[in-house]
Amino acid sequence: MKWFTGITGVVPCPFPVYTYRMTDTELGYTYWKDDGWYVGYLDDYPDYTTQGQTLAEFEEMLRSLYDDIHTFDFPFVRHHGRLKVA
Repeated sequence: MKWFTGITGVVPCPFPVYTYRMTDTELGYTYWKDDGWYVGYLDDYPDYTTQGQTLAEFEEMLRSLYDDIHTFDFPFVRHHGRLKVA
């Protein structure tokens, strides 16, 4: 069961939630090494960091984080957008 934060607090999600991932999607990420761990975030979601002991594990954790964000497991996700003004 999925949960979401509503006006009355954290409550069961009243609608089905689906995980999706577009094929051939590339996302930028920023990372650094901290005490032997790879630590970083997806550039579009800098509020949510993750880590891994190897670069491959770190990248898998980023994929998992992306899936979680897009299934509404994270409340108050800040989205990045672009606006054409001219």
